[in-house]
Amino acid sequence: MVMEQTVAPIRGRRGFFLANLLGFGAARASLEEEALR
Repeated sequence: MVMEQTVAPIRGRRGFFLANLLGFGAARASLEEEALR
């Protein structure tokens, strides 16, 4: 419980950052696929 409370904000911020990174990577990959076609 205590561990979760201390880790949650860090995990949330890092998770948000990773989600943005993955979303950006996916969007860029799909754009590159469109460009190749």
